[in-house]
Amino acid sequence: MGSEIQIRKEWFTIDSHGIEHTEKMEQAFRDVHGFGIDEYQNDTNKIVEVEQRRERDYQKGQLAAAKIERLVHRD
Repeated sequence: MGSEIQIRKEWFTIDSHGIEHTEKMEQAFRDVHGFGIDEYQNDTNKIVEVEQRRERDYQKGQLAAAKIERLVHRD
């Protein structure tokens, strides 16, 4: 079986104005990533780490969706 997933080649930009966020958003971000939004915004390594993790999660989701699609449409 060949891979049906295409690698995304999109760019992301870093907004120097910051992200408006609530305490709940901050806590959720911290729970998932282990650091807060302000730390994320001010550390390029953390930005890359988070975006790489998001890309891996996206690819896993695409693979799962493709698998489900194949199961639904098999004869």
